[in-house]
Amino acid sequence: MPPPTILLIEDDEFIIDIYSKILLQKGYQIKIARNGQEGIKMAQEEKPSLILLDILLPVCDGWETLAHIKKDHILENIPVFMLTNIGDEKSIKRAKAEGVKEYLIKAYTTSEELLDKVMHYLSK
Repeated sequence: MPPPTILLIEDDEFIIDIYSKILLQKGYQIKIARNGQEGIKMAQEEKPSLILLDILLPVCDGWETLAHIKKDHILENIPVFMLTNIGDEKSIKRAKAEGVKEYLIKAYTTSEELLDKVMHYLSK
């Protein structure tokens, strides 16, 4: 059985490097999209086990990307974690209302904490 695939929709190369390394070390397959439009297309092609989604993205932001994912009957049940530095209460409540499983602030979330959450969701 192939390892779970995680789609990381992120435009910051530093973040891509950190998170993809730690997830690859744990045996996950990683797919990377650098903007929301590419992320939607890749999600439809790959049907990942989990999506890590930034909010501030070029072309199509994280909110638009999330809306496309949740409207797609094939993708709507894939768990989505928002991984962002936008930490205001309004954004957190919006994300939860729109079906986001975890809302993680990059500046306050270690790669180990992210890995623990990913492993927890993928073990269900």
